[in-house]
Formats: sequence, C-alpha cells, structure tokens
Amino acid sequence: MDNRFILLLIILVLGGIITIKYLQKYKIIVWSIYISIPLIFFICLYTLGISLFNIPSYSKYFKSDNALITDTRTFLYLETKQSLINNDAVWNGLGLNGKITTVLSSDIDSSVDQKGKRSFVEANFLELARRGGGIYIILYSCLLLFSSFQALKAQNRFMQNIAFFITSSHICSLIGMIYAMNFDTILIFLCISLSLNKRLITMKEERIYALIDNKNIYRI
Repeated sequence: MDNRFILLLIILVLGGIITIKYLQKYKIIVWSIYISIPLIFFICLYTLGISLFNIPSYSKYFKSDNALITDTRTFLYLETKQSLINNDAVWNGLGLNGKITTVLSSDIDSSVDQKGKRSFVEANFLELARRGGGIYIILYSCLLLFSSFQALKAQNRFMQNIAFFITSSHICSLIGMIYAMNFDTILIFLCISLSLNKRLITMKEERIYALIDNKNIYRI
C-alpha cells in the first residue's frame, strides 16, 4: 500500500500544480472535487455498499492479481465500523488504547493480540475514528479544509499549491498517512500553519518568491 499511497499523492499534487499554473479560473472547481472525494467514498461505502477501492478491479484492463489494484482497505473500514457500533463508540471512539476486532492473525500483523484485536489501523481516517470517532474525523476535516481554503484564496501560487497539497493529504488519509511523530505529520501541520498566516496569504507573487529565494528579504 505504501507504493500506491505515494503514487496517489504524487498524482493529486501534480493535478493541483497543473491547475494552479494553467487552469487558474477553475481552481475552486478542482478544489471542490478534491474535498468531496472522501465524502463520496464514505457515502458509497456505508450507504450503497460500494467501495471505491474495488472499482479498478472491475475493469478488463487490469489483471485481478495486479498489486496496484488489490483492495487491502475496504475490510478495514468495515471492521472499524462494526467495532465502533458494537462498543457504542461511533461518535466518541474507543480512546487512544481502544482496540478493533479484526480477521487478521498475529502471523500477519504482530499488533493483533490473543483476542483477535489490535490498537492500530493503517488508514489515518480509521485511526482517527478508532481514537475519537466521528467527532475526531469532523474536527480533522474542518481543520484541513479551512486551512486549505484560506491558502487557496492567497495572492500567490506558492500558497495555492500548499492548499492543494493539504487537500491531497486529506484524500490520502483514506489509505494511509497515519499521524504520529513522523515527517508526514510535521509536514502537513507545517503547511496548515503557513495556510493560516495572513501575511503569507496576502503576499504578492514576487514577494513570496523573494522570501523563498532569500532575496530582498528585509523589504518584505
């Protein structure tokens, strides 16, 4: 899944860069599409029973044993949902040490205990749901979407590209990007901090590049 996660992130970020550079007048539309993907995913999975992770496998152009399209996430979403329902924890989660009942064995995942439970799920959305339920997911989504929208309104392309990086990470949270003491977490929260900086948002194109290039920095 790591390779697919990186590939998806690259594709989404490149899509954002192309939009900002060549399709400026459509940036709000593209941004809206980006932010709607997780919502569409949850609606399709939990109301229609359709997993977006399975869609490529229906195509005749992909082999069923293709590692890029093998679905290793849908069952995790169903397991997490069932565990939260069984424990009456849909909205408030199971806590930091809460455990999800899984079909995986300790031979496959060393974190699975003797009762067939584990306190870790590979997708960031599921980790947030395990720890704090729907409330965590809503707060997390609001933080990312608000900061990315602020950056999207910036008067320079640097901040606008950061906006698309944030929304791309929001989408990638469906399959990975676990928040812990790692580079991914530091980077995304750094981007959020930059997006909430009014001075950076209002900077003109030439001033932001002067700041990046460390030229005429004292005039900024």
